[in-house]
Amino acid sequence: MKPLLAAAICLLLGACAQDSGRTATGQVEALLRKRQSQAALRVADQYLSTHPQAPTMTRLRILVLLKLNRRDQALEALQQLPARDPVWQQALTQRDEDIRIAAARLIADSKELPISYDELLRGLEDPIADVRRYCAYALGHQPAAAAMKPLLGILGDDDWYVRAEAVTALGNIGDTHAVAWIVNVLNDGDAFVRYRALKALECMPREPVRLLLLNHLNKTRGPGNYAIALALAKLEDPTAAPALLRALNSTDYITRRNATVTLADIPANISTNILNTLVQDPDIYVKKAARLSLQKLSSPPPQPLPAPSFIENFELSLSSGS
Repeated sequence: MKPLLAAAICLLLGACAQDSGRTATGQVEALLRKRQSQAALRVADQYLSTHPQAPTMTRLRILVLLKLNRRDQALEALQQLPARDPVWQQALTQRDEDIRIAAARLIADSKELPISYDELLRGLEDPIADVRRYCAYALGHQPAAAAMKPLLGILGDDDWYVRAEAVTALGNIGDTHAVAWIVNVLNDGDAFVRYRALKALECMPREPVRLLLLNHLNKTRGPGNYAIALALAKLEDPTAAPALLRALNSTDYITRRNATVTLADIPANISTNILNTLVQDPDIYVKKAARLSLQKLSSPPPQPLPAPSFIENFELSLSSGS
């Protein structure tokens, strides 16, 4: 009788523990739905203090920490789960957009997290732009040819930051099949997206890029034409000079200022003579930008190079409508 009694007691205790776990889990989920995140965290912590090996509650606690934007604590809690735990699938499919955004940002910031490409690709389809851009960023730091097609699909995203991260990710992947798509992004209406496309092209093989740029140069007008010319100038192609001059002769002083700053980022044999002319520009800020660009060209780069660069900050200030 004693062994049977002991077995019965074990079964009873196990059933009670399961009931206790279900009750605590239900409480945390209900508090999350009511946006009472601090109370939800207290319940989760209290339960885990007596049941530290409870993966369901640990997973739920991570979601609560993400809701509270405590990403460092969430990252620490992840160490208690197995490598392929479905926590990321759960986090990126939550109805609460704050949890999805915080999860995607943590994934982007922590490049070595064990997350599958399928989960990141799912994030590219999220209705929230921040989730899409963080997942695009993460894909670019875990290069895979399989990611290229979905990234190409969001180059036309409504959100400029999503487009910028997508084109950067394509540059990091480095597949030459993406070159033509990246060149097309040089026509984007946002200056920061165009800048990211220029940087992405620098990661690609030189000759295919140059030939595609030359093919597009005379087919493009406006800021896109200047962006293509700038990319050619970085490749030291003399074809770029007339298009650069057209941008620098624009009646729009912001276009001239922007063009003047970017000249410091291309070879001196193409830009120096143009900049010497721009120091006579009627706009005082164009003159100042020309002097700064000439100074940058004549001075060795500082070590270490600042990040983000002056040009990146300048273009970012002009983005969204430039």
